[in-house]
Amino acid sequence: MAGLSVSTREVQDLLEMAAEKLCPEYAAIREEVRRAHLVQPDKTSMRVDGENWWAWSFATKLAAYCELDPSRRKDVVERVLGRDFPGTVVSDDWCAYNCLEGERGACSIHINRQLQAVEVAHGIRPRGPRGPSLPVFTRAGHPPIISLRFACRLRTLLREAVAWS
Repeated sequence: MAGLSVSTREVQDLLEMAAEKLCPEYAAIREEVRRAHLVQPDKTSMRVDGENWWAWSFATKLAAYCELDPSRRKDVVERVLGRDFPGTVVSDDWCAYNCLEGERGACSIHINRQLQAVEVAHGIRPRGPRGPSLPVFTRAGHPPIISLRFACRLRTLLREAVAWS
């Protein structure tokens, strides 16, 4: 747009210089996350030089720490939070978080996905977490009424929690 010519190498050099200068602030953000009472970690895949890598995020009320790593294993969680992290982690319940000693919680979307998996296995069309909907049966042989009531009540609690927050 400005008519300047900048090489990929120059951009890379500028990014590396900025990363080096901001290293103390970045470390301070990670320490803020480690001191938090509640952390919401997540990860998503991305391509780096044609290879699968993972973009990890660790969010709190006051800070967000991000890190790229070729691993989706617990060593990333241990490196960022520490194995003895005393706070609560609310996540997608990925097994990498099992290394933590503190309290654990699952996010509402992942809870609903687990409910959907059970419903599909029992011949019920998957239902979303938002609207109160009656089960739509896709085949004969319904699951026990107690499981239908449980799913309904749990979704109601999730909706109420979202509305309350």
